[in-house]
Amino acid sequence: MRRHAALSLGRVGIKKRAVEALVEVLNDPKELVRSGAAEALGELDDEEAIPHLEELLSDEDPKVVAAAEDALMKLGVELE
Repeated sequence: MRRHAALSLGRVGIKKRAVEALVEVLNDPKELVRSGAAEALGELDDEEAIPHLEELLSDEDPKVVAAAEDALMKLGVELE
């Protein structure tokens, strides 16, 4: 449920509030919620999300890391 809410916020495009809310969700204990928030942040195209997504690159769950990488690439960040 929270994953769907995170993705929906990103798709609606209420940028400023959505970015703030999604950044909060990046700390959720559930990996599906964190990965959904990362995906949504990539869709919002807001550079403010970049440092928060970069922190997810060290997440313990590979799906979360992959979602963060995809989001960062959408935001124009080149990954090594």
